[in-house]
Amino acid sequence: MVDKLNSFLRTALLLILVIVIGWWTLFLRGQLTEHERDLEGRDAEISTLSQAVLDREGEIVSLNEDLTSKDARIGTLSSELVARDTRIEQQVGRIDDLNSEVAAKQKRIAKLGKELAAAEREAQRLAAAVALLKVDHRVARLEILERMEVEENGEAEVWTRVLFTELDQTGRTVGKPREVIVAGTRVYIEALVIKFEDDYIEAGDFLRGSSVCLFQRIFGENQSPKQGTRLEPAGTMPSVYAGDTKPDPFYEQLWAKFWDYASDPVAAKAAGVRAVHGEAPFIEGIPGMKWRVELRSSGGLTIAPE
Repeated sequence: MVDKLNSFLRTALLLILVIVIGWWTLFLRGQLTEHERDLEGRDAEISTLSQAVLDREGEIVSLNEDLTSKDARIGTLSSELVARDTRIEQQVGRIDDLNSEVAAKQKRIAKLGKELAAAEREAQRLAAAVALLKVDHRVARLEILERMEVEENGEAEVWTRVLFTELDQTGRTVGKPREVIVAGTRVYIEALVIKFEDDYIEAGDFLRGSSVCLFQRIFGENQSPKQGTRLEPAGTMPSVYAGDTKPDPFYEQLWAKFWDYASDPVAAKAAGVRAVHGEAPFIEGIPGMKWRVELRSSGGLTIAPE
């Protein structure tokens, strides 16, 4: 009985032990299985992470290649920028040179403009001076009234009757017109002429801006000058220069010392006189013709038909 009980207890203990061991084994196996599944999850996660790392490394390599390419491009662009900066500096230098040239040319143009303006003023002055030198002043009128045949010493001679009128610078009559008869058909008008230096004439000098004359006499070709008709006495002030007021002392001295100036070039030069001499232009006295007697500013007498 006791043996059976002991056997039963041993059997029960063994059964309990087997059950415990079985349960523990099952428990451990469950834990192991769970651990394995956890490890498999970890392995899968590690694999995923590894792939991600590989992908990231690939991206990094690609990025490094892009960066290398970009660095190379940046290097190329830097070289191009350096070259462009060099060209820009050269162009800036060229522009500075051109600006300097332009400034120099502008100064030259300004200088030439001033020279041109001065030349134009000088040309205008010379033109005015030349015009003044060529100005003709009407100083007298000569009208041929008639041609006559006169019996003289048994021979027929031709005489010409003329009307001589002296004029002032405005064309007005000075004194009374003179009716004169001359022997012949050619009518001579004798005058003393004073010509001044061109500088005075070009400048329009008040006293010496034009030649002046003193009419002496009128005569024909068939009579001597002494036989002609006296107009103004030598050495006196021409009435055209005397006027209604007191005559200028300068003109008084000119006519009083006329022949002194003619023979004394020093005194003549001091008075601004270029030449002093007599003139006797003449025309063919055609009845009905009217002639104007003119005195050029820088010259002598001329006779021209009206």
